[in-house]
Amino acid sequence: MMARLNFLGALATVGASGMMLETGNEKIVMDYGTKVTEGPMKFPLPVQGRVNAVLLSHAHLDHSGAIPVFTAKGNGCPIHGIEPTKELVRLLLEDSIKISHEEGTGLPFTKN
Repeated sequence: MMARLNFLGALATVGASGMMLETGNEKIVMDYGTKVTEGPMKFPLPVQGRVNAVLLSHAHLDHSGAIPVFTAKGNGCPIHGIEPTKELVRLLLEDSIKISHEEGTGLPFTKN
């Protein structure tokens, strides 16, 4: 079986980090962040098809800020990371959603 590692973001810039490991029928994403800029946030390249799992390295938004895209699409894949990191990400994302509503910029996901 051959494995393939795809870089989805943060190659020529800081922010919107994301990688995907494909092995046969499995897709595992490591980090899926945002690049916070003036105006709308920037996201990594989209992932086509079902993702089997997401691995979260740490809570910085440039590594975690777009992870809800996977649950928003109804993917329901497990998100793996240590509990303190996952809790901090939850708080950061709630704050990001609140700020996006206040500034009138959209996000591809909601609090739910």
